Amino acid sequence: MQIQQIKSYLKKNKITYIELSEKSGIPLGTLKNIFSKCNTNPRNDTMQAIQEALGLNSPAFDWTEDDKLEGVGKHPEYYSEEEKEWMDLRSEIIDKLGKEYLRTLITMIKAAVNEKK
Repeated sequence: MQIQQIKSYLKKNKITYIELSEKSGIPLGTLKNIFSKCNTNPRNDTMQAIQEALGLNSPAFDWTEDDKLEGVGKHPEYYSEEEKEWMDLRSEIIDKLGKEYLRTLITMIKAAVNEKK
C-alpha cells in the first residue's frame, strides 16, 4: 500500500496523526516524517503497524512500483526465522495483552541490553 493511499485514508476518515500514533504505538514524530516524505525508507514493521492500526488488510510487504520509486521497502523482504517469530510474538502480545504490556517488555529488553554494554 502506498503512503499516499494511507494519507488519503486518514484524511477521508478524519484520523489525525496523533490518533494514529496512539493506535499504532508509533511515535508522532516518526509518523510525521513518513507522511511528509522526510523518511522515504520506513521500516516494514512500522508500515505494518500503521496498516494494522487502521484495520487495513493489505500486506505490509506488498510494495507498489510507486512506493519503490519513492524508496519505500528497501529493507530485506525475507526475515530470519527469529525475526519472523519476534514479529508474530509482537502481534500476539498486542492482541492479547495490549500495547502497554509490549511497551513494558521493550523497556525490560533495553535495560538488559544496556547492562551487557
